[in-house]
Amino acid sequence: MKKIIAWLLSCVLLCMGGFTAFAVASDSLTDSPEYGEIQKTFSEISQMEENCKESFGKSENNVEKYQQLSFAPELAYPVYDCSLPADEMQEGFSRLEEYGWEVPVRNGNGEIVVVASVKKLDGKWELVSYGQAEEAEIQALSGNGAEKQLKRERSLEKAEVSARKIISLDRYDVTAAYLETSAGDYIVPVTTSAMAPNIEASTVYTADEFVELLHAGGETTGPNENAGSPESAEAWLWNTETVVFCAVLAGLLFALAFGAFWRIKKRKMG
Repeated sequence: MKKIIAWLLSCVLLCMGGFTAFAVASDSLTDSPEYGEIQKTFSEISQMEENCKESFGKSENNVEKYQQLSFAPELAYPVYDCSLPADEMQEGFSRLEEYGWEVPVRNGNGEIVVVASVKKLDGKWELVSYGQAEEAEIQALSGNGAEKQLKRERSLEKAEVSARKIISLDRYDVTAAYLETSAGDYIVPVTTSAMAPNIEASTVYTADEFVELLHAGGETTGPNENAGSPESAEAWLWNTETVVFCAVLAGLLFALAFGAFWRIKKRKMG
């Protein structure tokens, strides 16, 4: 009987642990424990409105786009910072803990025009930056669009998602959705950059494929990884010696040919 009770208790705890992991990854800002503290940063909305008008309102008509701004915490999503090199990413995605909140901002017409970044600095949540935003990208990041795309393109209707994170890859300037499922780990990039030339937005990759493409992009666009190594120096020295040898040999051959020509010519003249 004790064994049965212990087994049942283990099952319950395991299920609760799995549910908690998923809930933490998918919780909205309004349900998060830090929401009350983050709300204090929203008082900066008036200053943000003035800055947006000055920075983005280049024409009189465009100024209206950044009037009557208000935060939309129901669409906010946590973003986990990842500065790991490509060869450590795959194992490190699920262990990322540092995160901030991206909070969309609407204008008076209800359009999403700005996204604000709120991060914890010195133990306090602060508004650290904001910039223009595309509503389609915000919807993709804040909703479950990446999960639906994954199941549709990879035929994973029955696959269970145990973890979901939005990850910002600092080294490559890429933002992507990371999905840990019963069928494996997948990455769906939402925004990309020239620093990751092989990665395409709105494309479903397995974690292996994604990391491999990052490696390939780095090898084609980055500096030679072997530069400065003894093998590299030895190869450079060998190439240099070969060029010098060939130049000297060519000079000797030219001198011999010229000497033979000059002797023949001199005999004919004599």
